[in-house]
Amino acid sequence: MSTKQEAANRIEEILCEVDELGSEAHTLMRKHFKSQATKGDAYGVFTIGHSHNRFDTTLATLFDEISNEEEYDEEEYEEEA
Repeated sequence: MSTKQEAANRIEEILCEVDELGSEAHTLMRKHFKSQATKGDAYGVFTIGHSHNRFDTTLATLFDEISNEEEYDEEEYEEEA
């Protein structure tokens, strides 16, 4: 496995961890700070790493770009072999 592939795998793991932490924060906010949780929901603050706005650059969109580049690189490599 290449260094790039290992890095991409780790970034994917981080995105999963961030999603879990966002969910945990949301649960805690809902339980103990309802008005702030509602405000956070309105602004999407608990979807850390992602955005509802498709034009935003986020860790998730950057990872998608990386994944697409890696797929392209693999296809190019297979064609050369």
